[in-house]
Amino acid sequence: MKVKITGIEQRIEGWGAYVPFDFEEEFNCEETELYLPGTNTSWLLSIDLTPLAKCKNLQEIILSGNLLETLDLSPLRGCTNLQKLSFSSNQLSSLDLSPLRGCTNLEWLSLKSNQLSFLDLSPLQTCQNLERFYLKNNQLSSLEVTPLAGCTQLFEFTIDSDVALIWQKPELPFENLPKGLRELKKLQELYQQHP
Repeated sequence: MKVKITGIEQRIEGWGAYVPFDFEEEFNCEETELYLPGTNTSWLLSIDLTPLAKCKNLQEIILSGNLLETLDLSPLRGCTNLQKLSFSSNQLSSLDLSPLRGCTNLEWLSLKSNQLSFLDLSPLQTCQNLERFYLKNNQLSSLEVTPLAGCTQLFEFTIDSDVALIWQKPELPFENLPKGLRELKKLQELYQQHP
């Protein structure tokens, strides 16, 4: 089955002028990856992921390097085979991760280099296979990281060093936390303060 993905694309035309165009891409739902990164001459300004709700084989979505300010992930709710998502280097100021709650096969998530000022990580607590999570270069001042304790395979987690980490009363001994959390110096300090 083929679906049409639509949105708005900005391209450099002639004399360096930026011109918006309607964007339409045909996508075969039998494919396992959707790869639409920005280039030196064109960037997505918006994209409607609704048609992807029918694509149960989808394992990877790469939308990095575009100019996306908003992104509705709700069509991905039923895409339980997703393993890799990259929305890095966009202009996202907020993102609702709740549609990823059922994506238990998710291994890799990159949200780095956006403008996120708040992010609720609680939907990720069921993503036990999450191994890599990149959040550097955002506008976060604090982040509740307790839900990531459920990501037992997490071995790489990057975030800016000036972000205040919030950790609710530790339920796990520090040594039982995923490696990616144990390596955060700020989290080590929190554990030492509240044994």
